[in-house]
Amino acid sequence: MRSNQGENAAGLPGTYKLGAWYNSLNFADQRHSVSGLSLADPANVALAHARRNNFSVYAVADQLVWKKPGTTDGGIGVFARVMVAPPDRNLVDGFVQGGITYKSPFAGRENDTVGLAASWAHISRNVSRLDKDTIAFTGQALPVR
Repeated sequence: MRSNQGENAAGLPGTYKLGAWYNSLNFADQRHSVSGLSLADPANVALAHARRNNFSVYAVADQLVWKKPGTTDGGIGVFARVMVAPPDRNLVDGFVQGGITYKSPFAGRENDTVGLAASWAHISRNVSRLDKDTIAFTGQALPVR
């Protein structure tokens, strides 16, 4: 949804989205094999369990909170993004991001934007548990990919 986008709009422009994606392919389980054992277990000789389908739900908000006089879209804006996905087939099952931007900060540079953002990503519990399994079986953590 886009708000206050017209030339004579009374308020400040913003964009808001709620969405999802879906994929009907198979995805490897992040911890278990088809035999039900941990992928880190030396007794495991099977491949990762195939999880059918994958999806994610997300929301995005982008709002101008102060318009720089004399510009059409310059000024200070804030944004936020949130995402969730199933933990058994995704490395990251949650994500939050937010920040502030300033478009047209300098005279003659109307298309420049500076900003500051912070992000947080949640590593899925299955991946965390696989890491603990690997330490328990081998004494070493999973290698960084």
